[in-house]
Amino acid sequence: MYIRAISRAALLCSTILSFNAFAAGDRVDYDLDDDGLIEINDLADLNEIRNHLDGAALYGESTGCPEEGCNGFELTADLDFDTNGDGQMNELDTYWNDGEGWEPIGSSSSNAFTADFHGNGHQIRNLYIDRTGNAGLFGGISGTPEKPVEITMLIITGKLKSRGSDGGMLVGEVKHTTIDRVFISGSVRASWYAGGLAGETLNSTVSNVLSSVNILTGRSQGGLIGRFSSSTLANSLSTGYVENGYGLLGYSYNSTNANLHWATDTSGQETSRGTNASYFGALLSELQCPTLSDNNTCTDRGTLFESWSSEVWDFGTGQQLPGLIMGGRIYRDSDGDGSLDEDDAYPGTFAASLDTDEDGYIDSFTPSCDASCRINSGLILDAFPSSAAAYLDADLDGLVDKWTDGCDTTCQTSSGLTFDDYPND
Repeated sequence: MYIRAISRAALLCSTILSFNAFAAGDRVDYDLDDDGLIEINDLADLNEIRNHLDGAALYGESTGCPEEGCNGFELTADLDFDTNGDGQMNELDTYWNDGEGWEPIGSSSSNAFTADFHGNGHQIRNLYIDRTGNAGLFGGISGTPEKPVEITMLIITGKLKSRGSDGGMLVGEVKHTTIDRVFISGSVRASWYAGGLAGETLNSTVSNVLSSVNILTGRSQGGLIGRFSSSTLANSLSTGYVENGYGLLGYSYNSTNANLHWATDTSGQETSRGTNASYFGALLSELQCPTLSDNNTCTDRGTLFESWSSEVWDFGTGQQLPGLIMGGRIYRDSDGDGSLDEDDAYPGTFAASLDTDEDGYIDSFTPSCDASCRINSGLILDAFPSSAAAYLDADLDGLVDKWTDGCDTTCQTSSGLTFDDYPND
């Protein structure tokens, strides 16, 4: 048993004040709050989890864990895979790994993550994966009927591709797990089962999930889950585009689904598996309409957000989708375009979300924004999204047709762009 020579309060204070003096694997206490969860303070800690899939230690150490041992991990800060902060994922970022990106934690049932993971309302941003096998923050998560894994209060954004297997922002394949209060956004491509949250879910309970993930490829696609089997899903919403499948669940078997919705116009999907009276698609505007739960006036198809807890969900204004309350913050994608409001250059416009160079012209349109949507938005596509010096290249030859207003000679020269003397050719 670990015996502390000084008081817990004094130890916590001294550890926080001198944290930077300790190497990642040389802490005086790995469980400062004595809750059985080892603190994950940075990406190096997160990466080390793969060597301790049962949650009992980190860097081979468990100093400070309760007498019965630790059984999982918890985030203490927001983490960002764009490690150099330049707004791009490339070889300059620590976990680029020659273009394969993050290596998912755990894989199949024989080598799955078996511990609890609490996000505490923190974000994992710019998750990037392009690999064979299961893709997600976790490749595989697997508890037991007697002791399910618990995943809660987590936000994940980014894009991933699974070549040859399952993909989801949280996990490729999950079994015997309880998942509650998770926000995910970004894009998923998978060869088999593809979902915003998980590729494949078996014998698990999922609740209070908000997905604005765009599902771009997959044998079986769902805005939340690609294949949902012998599980329970409740109080969840999906607004992301689903390229070829169903609005919420790609395939559902022997499962219980209630109080669920998806946006039919943003997803491009009018139907979903297992549709019933409390499980139906609605227009984005209808889903934005309620300002409290149990509203039955915003659509003629049924009661929206029936019995959704106001302690978990914030219903916003009549022009906002519900947001998840976690860690004292509200995580919302008001317009359902796949970006958190805090990251969205146009948080009230579904048509687009990115303007990297902040010149007033968009980087790209949202995947399911069709020709009518683009015209009605009044937004203009930026041919040079990484440079505020120019935006127009009508003949698509890589040359500037017109400099941005206010871009003087110095601005033009420093941009590295070349003016097009023949913009119509």
